[in-house]
Amino acid sequence: FTDVAWPDFHAPELHAALAEFGRRHRRFGTTGEQPA
Repeated sequence: FTDVAWPDFHAPELHAALAEFGRRHRRFGTTGEQPA
């Protein structure tokens, strides 16, 4: 989530949000103990 309100959300905020999303480890419902 971001603290920036929609009227103030511009390209730098979008790039930061996409970079944050790219750093996330997505497990698609699995845990570390389950085979992928």
